[in-house]
Amino acid sequence: MASLGSRRAFGYSDDTGREWAVNIDETHGEVADLGFEQNVADATNEAGRFLRVTGKIPLAPRYILTTQTNGDTVGRTQKFYVGSTDAAIWGNQVDITVDGVEYRVTSKVGEHRRVPPATDTGLDDGDADEAPAV
Repeated sequence: MASLGSRRAFGYSDDTGREWAVNIDETHGEVADLGFEQNVADATNEAGRFLRVTGKIPLAPRYILTTQTNGDTVGRTQKFYVGSTDAAIWGNQVDITVDGVEYRVTSKVGEHRRVPPATDTGLDDGDADEAPAV
């Protein structure tokens, strides 16, 4: 497997269908079975919808865990992010080849969203926090 490092933006589609730009290694992003959009929409860049794959806010992207099945390091585990729920590897496909190395999917981890908890500040903001007096 070639060393990682050559990165560029790819399109990631979250579970609600919203597109984000993600900066990942080209050898992973260009694998069709991982489901990344090759061209990031201009609107995504203009709206600042850039997602860090290592981050958790506003969401942590979906990924697969795999085990290498050929080459010098058979049995080595590898994590690959998955760009869309429509990706072949997110369905029933269990084998994937990345940069000439074959992997078998051992598990899939879905997207996680972080929603800040809503709290009442106690200030009168005009909403109906209590039942109206009769």
